[in-house]
Amino acid sequence: MSDKLFLTLENQCTNLKNNKSIVISDAEKAENILLETNYFNLISCSKVKFAKGLSVNGDHIYAESPFEEWVSYFDKDCKVSEYLMQNMIRLERSLNSRLAYYLSELIESEILLEDEFENLKRVIQGENSFTRNPYNGKLTWIFISKKTFGELRHILKYLFKNGYRDVVFKVVDGYSFLENHPLKRIDELVNLRNSIFHFRLLSIYLVHGKFSCNFSQYNLRKKIVEEVFFQNPCVNTKPLMIEIFNSAKVFIGIKKTAELHRLKLIK
Repeated sequence: MSDKLFLTLENQCTNLKNNKSIVISDAEKAENILLETNYFNLISCSKVKFAKGLSVNGDHIYAESPFEEWVSYFDKDCKVSEYLMQNMIRLERSLNSRLAYYLSELIESEILLEDEFENLKRVIQGENSFTRNPYNGKLTWIFISKKTFGELRHILKYLFKNGYRDVVFKVVDGYSFLENHPLKRIDELVNLRNSIFHFRLLSIYLVHGKFSCNFSQYNLRKKIVEEVFFQNPCVNTKPLMIEIFNSAKVFIGIKKTAELHRLKLIK
């Protein structure tokens, strides 16, 4: 558990001055912004842009910069993330509708053996096996329509690994970025969705995770973001997205260099 203590808005501003080299010219305005945006969200996002290196203790080093510039970068990320949300909703709705149709078609065809049917019922039901209206193999298209994106992922994984790949490929047909390695890429779609829909903005999604200093992870996540964006591109949002990509790549490079240095010291 983190040992970081709660800080008042005034103390948050002091911390930004002392530890992030942020120049705050209007303390009252800065406190109001922190109250509305959340210290963690704003700093976790904007440090991707403003971190210049790592100290020997592993702390980020920052060049002196105005608080307004941190807020400006955060606002840019909000605009991109909110635009991606719109596209994600369209994409999720499409995949949900397709799965509802093709899974209903599979079940209603009555070609499944009894044990196959029972296994599939359990997967579709998921963890909510004791709900008032449990899934009984009927009205599949309605039952699927109520599933979350994360629940859809589990169903698609089961289908892919248990002899129903044709159903999965029908669901992702036309989405070329999902046709190769669909499970891995659907996992990343869910990760992206969960991140930006829970206020962990695009910058945070791109640079954090188990392999956060691995450029291959960054490239995969960047690819997923681009594909979601180009489902319905926006000329005004694209430059902001590219700026976020470039900042994230530099930030990961800083972490990568520090990690290589650490490994050399261990050897």
